[in-house]
Amino acid sequence: MTSVVLCYAILAGGSLSKSDMPLLIFLGIFVALIIIMAVIQSIIKDNNKKKRLNLTLDFEKKNTDFNLSDKIGDDRCVVYFDKAHESALIASITTEGVVNYSVDGFSKDVVAFSTGDFCAIDATQRKALLIKDHAKYRNFEVVDYTEKDLNQEIVSSNTFTPILEVFRMPIDIDVFATLFVLVEESYGYITLFTTYYYDSFNYVAKDSIPFKNKSSVIIKAIGAYIFVIDDFFKILTIIFPNRSNMIVSYNDIISVSYEEDGNILFSKSTGRTVGGAIVGGALLGGAGAVVGGLSGNTSQNKKVQNMSIKILVRNTKNPTIVLKINLKDEKFNTKDSASKINYDTRLEWANQIKDLISVLIDNSNQHTNDKYFKSEVNKEIVDSKKEMSIADELAKLAKLKETGVINNEEFNTLKSKLLDS
Repeated sequence: MTSVVLCYAILAGGSLSKSDMPLLIFLGIFVALIIIMAVIQSIIKDNNKKKRLNLTLDFEKKNTDFNLSDKIGDDRCVVYFDKAHESALIASITTEGVVNYSVDGFSKDVVAFSTGDFCAIDATQRKALLIKDHAKYRNFEVVDYTEKDLNQEIVSSNTFTPILEVFRMPIDIDVFATLFVLVEESYGYITLFTTYYYDSFNYVAKDSIPFKNKSSVIIKAIGAYIFVIDDFFKILTIIFPNRSNMIVSYNDIISVSYEEDGNILFSKSTGRTVGGAIVGGALLGGAGAVVGGLSGNTSQNKKVQNMSIKILVRNTKNPTIVLKINLKDEKFNTKDSASKINYDTRLEWANQIKDLISVLIDNSNQHTNDKYFKSEVNKEIVDSKKEMSIADELAKLAKLKETGVINNEEFNTLKSKLLDS
């Protein structure tokens, strides 16, 4: 504000009276002091960073008995992993010096880091090393996150390398938290690690796990939501801002729609796509544009209180999945430039989510007849569906054997026929 006043005063120039000069001088001095303080703070910050980096180098020179080549971190905290000795070394760095902690019996397979928070996974022991706030005040722990895994007993080894991603997720307006998402395909198991707690769940039944022969998971963050997509099993897991989750098969998705204040501006179902008067491929408009062709006025000003994506699924108990796009009931008035920027950001989130769900609907719809799919990509998808059906049949045979309906010889004969088909 002071700089604006100063600029106006300078532009006014000759119109200033002598009585205005003291105010102008005061404003000039005030702005100059702010600039000087900002420069000083920047210099101090840079010097402190250099000091911490030098302390880190000295620390590494002194610790020659530990393999420090495998490391991750920044000038405030570095974590070293020595696989040969199955140990980790945590160095918490301040301008006063380096405090280090050793973690024995831990061998890192994957690791991720964001703004002072770390997560490393030992895939063999299925343990996580969690470090918070640059490990200040010994702020770290090793946790066994497998207590909820219903599939761990049927898998003898980790066939697939775990997938670990880190996200800075909005939990409120302008408030973000670090979220680590771990997907273990060998167990059909997802674990969420946050600054405060962790939670885990299975997304695939144990009878299907042994038939997976390739890695097929993609993790996407859109707005406040995480989407874990497993194209082999054709399963979508949606993780909500409160860290609850919804698991749905592609085949169970009936439709996806985008709504503003209860008005449907885009809809795609297993049979058709509708957006206003457009049928067969409507898209949401670009930033600030009218959505779905509902109006010819592409510079429409509007007030919006509720933006949501709705996914209709084949589930009588919970038939509708609602993804709220405007967090904490934000209200938008596109006449206001700042509000319009926020609205455009939320609209882009909605675009990305509806595009993703639309692709999954198409993916589900396409693969009804093998003869239409000649490419390698489509062949893999068809093969995965076949493997899933075989897994289901084998599970049924195993149950018949357990209940005594068929004997061991009959089970082996039927199993061989299924695997050879």
